[in-house]
Amino acid sequence: MFAKYVVANLEKFVRDNPDMVGNQAAAILKRAQAHSKDDIIPGEAIEEILGGNHALFCEFLQQAGSDQEHLRINRPMAAVTQAAHLL
Repeated sequence: MFAKYVVANLEKFVRDNPDMVGNQAAAILKRAQAHSKDDIIPGEAIEEILGGNHALFCEFLQQAGSDQEHLRINRPMAAVTQAAHLL
């Protein structure tokens, strides 16, 4: 099962990695909005949002899972996901 993220995770990733993202920034953020529902993005959509770029996808997962700011951004989502598992 994939984790869930919020649009702010993708915004931070794009902002923090301009050299990796290049001229894809606007398109990535547009796809993030299109895939989100109430600001939540299913993890299985991340690679597609990143333009199908597997290297970007892997880097996003690494940063989102270890960077303190990403973890702070995603903390409310993690609590919701954990609570859903208890139901």
